[in-house]
Amino acid sequence: MYSLAAPRSCLEPFASEVAKNATAQSGKVTIRVRNGLDPVPTLPPPTKEDLAAYPFTHVDGGWRIFKDKGPEKIPSERPPNKPEDPMDLNAAKEHAVDHGNDKYYLAWQQTPHTK
Repeated sequence: MYSLAAPRSCLEPFASEVAKNATAQSGKVTIRVRNGLDPVPTLPPPTKEDLAAYPFTHVDGGWRIFKDKGPEKIPSERPPNKPEDPMDLNAAKEHAVDHGNDKYYLAWQQTPHTK
Protein backbone atom coordinates (compact mmCIF):
# COMPACT_ATOMS: atom_id res chain seq x y z
CA MET A 1 0.00 0.00 0.00
CA TYR A 2 1.38 3.40 -0.96
CA SER A 3 0.43 6.67 0.68
CA LEU A 4 1.58 10.08 -0.51
CA ALA A 5 1.12 13.32 1.45
CA ALA A 6 -1.71 11.83 3.52
CA PRO A 7 -3.01 13.12 6.84
CA ARG A 8 -3.35 10.74 9.79
CA SER A 9 -6.23 8.58 8.72
CA CYS A 10 -6.68 5.55 10.94
CA LEU A 11 -7.26 4.55 14.52
CA GLU A 12 -6.05 1.67 16.61
CA PRO A 13 -6.38 -1.27 16.27
CA PHE A 14 -6.39 -0.82 12.47
CA ALA A 15 -2.83 0.57 12.33
CA SER A 16 -1.50 -2.35 14.41
CA GLU A 17 -3.33 -4.88 12.24
CA VAL A 18 -1.76 -3.38 9.14
CA ALA A 19 1.68 -3.50 10.79
CA LYS A 20 1.14 -7.12 11.81
CA ASN A 21 0.10 -8.19 8.30
CA ALA A 22 2.33 -5.95 6.15
CA THR A 23 5.74 -7.56 6.54
CA ALA A 24 8.54 -8.39 4.15
CA GLN A 25 7.84 -12.08 4.82
CA SER A 26 4.20 -11.71 3.75
CA GLY A 27 5.12 -9.82 0.58
CA LYS A 28 2.78 -7.02 1.67
CA VAL A 29 4.28 -3.68 2.62
CA THR A 30 3.24 -0.13 3.39
CA ILE A 31 5.16 2.84 2.06
CA ARG A 32 4.18 6.29 3.22
CA VAL A 33 5.96 9.28 1.69
CA ARG A 34 6.16 12.76 3.18
CA ASN A 35 7.91 15.65 1.46
CA GLY A 36 10.21 17.67 3.71
CA LEU A 37 8.11 19.79 6.02
CA ASP A 38 4.70 19.20 4.45
CA PRO A 39 2.26 20.02 7.29
CA VAL A 40 -0.64 17.85 6.10
CA PRO A 41 0.78 14.52 7.43
CA THR A 42 0.83 16.04 10.94
CA LEU A 43 -2.97 16.49 10.87
CA PRO A 44 -5.39 15.87 12.54
CA PRO A 45 -5.43 17.30 15.20
CA PRO A 46 -5.27 21.01 14.57
CA THR A 47 -3.04 21.69 17.61
CA LYS A 48 -0.79 19.60 19.85
CA GLU A 49 -3.12 20.33 22.76
CA ASP A 50 -5.79 18.36 20.87
CA LEU A 51 -3.72 15.18 20.37
CA ALA A 52 -5.71 13.21 22.96
CA ALA A 53 -9.04 14.24 21.43
CA TYR A 54 -7.93 13.18 17.93
CA PRO A 55 -6.31 9.75 18.35
CA PHE A 56 -5.65 9.30 14.63
CA THR A 57 -2.39 7.70 13.57
CA HIS A 58 -0.46 6.63 10.48
CA VAL A 59 0.38 3.09 9.54
CA ASP A 60 4.10 2.38 9.71
CA GLY A 61 6.44 2.46 6.72
CA GLY A 62 6.90 6.22 6.54
CA TRP A 63 9.74 7.97 4.71
CA ARG A 64 10.44 11.69 4.50
CA ILE A 65 12.10 12.86 1.30
CA PHE A 66 14.23 15.96 0.87
CA LYS A 67 15.66 17.75 -2.15
CA ASP A 68 19.12 18.06 -0.64
CA LYS A 69 19.72 14.79 1.24
CA GLY A 70 18.69 11.16 1.25
CA PRO A 71 15.36 9.81 2.52
CA GLU A 72 14.79 9.63 6.27
CA LYS A 73 12.80 6.87 7.98
CA ILE A 74 9.86 8.21 9.99
CA PRO A 75 9.50 6.54 13.41
CA SER A 76 6.30 4.68 14.21
CA GLU A 77 3.47 6.85 15.54
CA ARG A 78 1.36 3.94 16.68
CA PRO A 79 0.69 3.80 20.43
CA PRO A 80 2.52 3.74 22.76
CA ASN A 81 4.78 5.96 20.62
CA LYS A 82 4.09 9.67 20.67
CA PRO A 83 2.90 11.09 17.34
CA GLU A 84 4.64 14.07 15.81
CA ASP A 85 3.14 17.34 17.02
CA PRO A 86 1.04 19.14 14.42
CA MET A 87 2.62 22.28 13.02
CA ASP A 88 1.43 25.55 14.38
CA LEU A 89 -0.61 27.63 11.97
CA ASN A 90 2.20 29.99 10.96
CA ALA A 91 4.65 27.15 10.23
CA ALA A 92 1.95 25.25 8.36
CA LYS A 93 1.29 28.26 6.12
CA GLU A 94 5.01 28.61 5.42
CA HIS A 95 5.48 24.94 4.54
CA ALA A 96 2.17 24.30 2.78
CA VAL A 97 4.01 24.66 -0.53
CA ASP A 98 5.66 21.28 0.23
CA HIS A 99 2.24 19.60 -0.08
CA GLY A 100 1.76 20.00 -3.84
CA ASN A 101 2.18 16.91 -6.05
CA ASP A 102 4.67 18.83 -8.18
CA LYS A 103 6.79 19.47 -5.06
CA TYR A 104 6.70 15.77 -4.15
CA TYR A 105 7.77 14.80 -7.66
CA LEU A 106 10.57 17.38 -7.69
CA ALA A 107 11.84 16.30 -4.26
CA TRP A 108 11.72 12.65 -5.33
CA GLN A 109 13.76 13.42 -8.44
CA GLN A 110 16.34 15.38 -6.42
CA THR A 111 16.57 12.99 -3.46
CA PRO A 112 19.83 11.04 -3.59
CA HIS A 113 18.92 7.37 -4.13
CA THR A 114 20.99 4.34 -3.27
CA LYS A 115 21.71 1.78 -5.95
